[in-house]
Amino acid sequence: MDSLHNKITLWKVSEAAAFLNISCGTLYHWVSQRRVPCIRFGSRCLRFDPEKTNQWAAEHLNSPASHDTYNHICSNANGRSKEVK
Repeated sequence: MDSLHNKITLWKVSEAAAFLNISCGTLYHWVSQRRVPCIRFGSRCLRFDPEKTNQWAAEHLNSPASHDTYNHICSNANGRSKEVK
């Protein structure tokens, strides 16, 4: 199978922060505390698996605004809206 068909999509810090509706600074802080799953490439490059980030959010973000995590709408860094599943 061609390796182009197996392309994995990973989010940059700005995309993951937008999905979680937090600032990039907050996300960096959570990463430094190992509170949120991420993938490190070297010492300065972070990426986030969308599925794992969504699962983590569903399990850990328990504020009143996020109790219905599966149904609320989040905007990603590209300005497009999508429903969290």
